[in-house]
Amino acid sequence: MNNSIMCYRVSEPRMAVLREACEDLGLGILETDLATDVIAIGSLMVVVDPEAIGPRDLLHCLSMVAALGDPEVRLVATSAAWCLPSEFVKYLIVPETWSRECLGRLLGGVRRRALNRQVYDRLYGEPLRRIMFIRRQLAQEHRISTAEVTARFKVSNRTVQRDIEVLNAAGRRVFYDFTSGVYRG
Repeated sequence: MNNSIMCYRVSEPRMAVLREACEDLGLGILETDLATDVIAIGSLMVVVDPEAIGPRDLLHCLSMVAALGDPEVRLVATSAAWCLPSEFVKYLIVPETWSRECLGRLLGGVRRRALNRQVYDRLYGEPLRRIMFIRRQLAQEHRISTAEVTARFKVSNRTVQRDIEVLNAAGRRVFYDFTSGVYRG
């Protein structure tokens, strides 16, 4: 995910306000006329203009966002949308006013959540991926070497030992086989 806002067919007067709000926060803007860019290009938020794209294209964008299954992804509409199926309403945000201040608050919140997700992933995501890899290898091959994990994840031997300790603490019996130099479990 990059540090920008994706805009899909947003009218120029609304873009001017959005540009000011993004400039205040140091965010970039990506403009597109392709609906598939809405989900193909990672961005902090997607802005759509219901008046400019029409009901069919709006439903198409919302259905693509819904298909992603990511609870964090939302479309921001520049104005109230037409009657939408209830399953899509939760993916659409309509600010109370289309002003620099209102958009600044909305963009600031989105940016904070994205930064928190990045910190969370750095703190917890990588260790979880390593531990899941170790569990999977132990389940499939009944053995794993420290060298396999250190090479794949670019971590130290001690980090792998701590991951094994976590698995043991969680109830998964993993032990070091000194004769073959691998962990078994």
